[in-house]
Amino acid sequence: MTWSLRRRLMVSLAPLGLMLMILGASGIAVLFHMGGRIDAILRENYLSVQAMYQLNEHLERLDSSFQFALSGRGGEAQTQFEANRVGFEKQFAIEENNITILPLEQELVDELRQLKNDYFTLGARFYARPLNDPKRHTDYFGTETETGLLARFDRIKNISSKIIQLNQENMLKARDEARATARHALLGLGISLTILGCVLVGATWYLLGSILKPIRSMTEAAEKIGAGHLEQEVPVLTHDELGTLAEAFNSMTQQLRDYRQSNLAQLLRAQRTAQETIDSFPDPILVVDPNSRVELANPVAQALFGVIPSPEGFPLWHPPEALRQPIQQALTAQQTHLTESFDQVITIHLNGEDRAYLPQVRPIRDQAGETMGAAVVLTDVTRFRLLDHAELFRGDGLAVGNARTQTRHLRLVPRGEAEFLRPRANLVFGQAHFGQWRTHRVLSSRLMPRSVIFLVVGVEPV
Repeated sequence: MTWSLRRRLMVSLAPLGLMLMILGASGIAVLFHMGGRIDAILRENYLSVQAMYQLNEHLERLDSSFQFALSGRGGEAQTQFEANRVGFEKQFAIEENNITILPLEQELVDELRQLKNDYFTLGARFYARPLNDPKRHTDYFGTETETGLLARFDRIKNISSKIIQLNQENMLKARDEARATARHALLGLGISLTILGCVLVGATWYLLGSILKPIRSMTEAAEKIGAGHLEQEVPVLTHDELGTLAEAFNSMTQQLRDYRQSNLAQLLRAQRTAQETIDSFPDPILVVDPNSRVELANPVAQALFGVIPSPEGFPLWHPPEALRQPIQQALTAQQTHLTESFDQVITIHLNGEDRAYLPQVRPIRDQAGETMGAAVVLTDVTRFRLLDHAELFRGDGLAVGNARTQTRHLRLVPRGEAEFLRPRANLVFGQAHFGQWRTHRVLSSRLMPRSVIFLVVGVEPV
């Protein structure tokens, strides 16, 4: 049977709760028992002891009244006798109604009752005699055949002392029982705490094994996934909530793997598209990252600068001196470098000849405006450099025709004035007639914003 995490927690914690309830109930029972014993001592034994002590005090005063009477103080003695007789009867009634130790205390009280009655009967006869009657002496001290007041006084004192001793012994016994109960309670509490500790250790061990272990596994898997190891999976150790969480975690990891594969495919497609795009241009084009490392380069640029890619990527590129500062400014300050005239041309030796290029360096930014790299475009203007040698061709020059009039009005531009031109189209070769001019050979043509420019050789009037 599969248990949920909630049920396992309840099963693990239920014994602890049960033990706490048992301990609490036991403690209440022990306190109630000890309180009951203390209450019994106060209610039963202590009350009897107190009554007997006060009874003895009244008895002492009764005996003193007889001695006063024998000494000739009859009136005062009888008053004292009557007052202490009432007190004696009251304390005896308390003891008579508080007999708790059967049958010994009952027997002592019955004997005390008989002695009390005889004592008061004889005392009444004593005070009934005249003040100087010699029989008063006999009543108090007694004879060989008849017990007097003094002997009865001693016997009452003896009985009351026995009652006191009996109740005191019972109080000591109750005290010992209370101590034993306390010791047993402490022992039981110690055993219960030991059992509770064992149960707590077992529950903790169980929780560590069944709950924390899957959580630890998920934590370790999350750390590995965070480090890029998306193939990591969490083992499903249980079929409860933690197992469901582990399955959801594995499902999320699978989605991340699929997403990474999808993004990787899109990234590779975008990279191929970008590579094919720059490969379609005839001019050298490179893309460098913020560390000046080549990320993309078309075949023309690869051949020109020797940056042939390997499986690890492009090798470290050291740009020509003329390109280092523009590239650095584009990467650090996002400055665009554009060439405007032929005096900014750079010359690179390729395939046994010198090639002339006009460089353009543009920074590449992301949507946040941060620099992602720089694009380097080199426009080949080698053929335009032929203008520098126009004196070799008599009558050579530059023919400029208006694009709207389709070159009906041509004029020759001297070589020095043609340096501002920037090539914009491919080379075409052949001969052409331009109105009143005839060329021996057309070297190239360029489309400018409002004019068609032709580089011609052998221009002469028709």
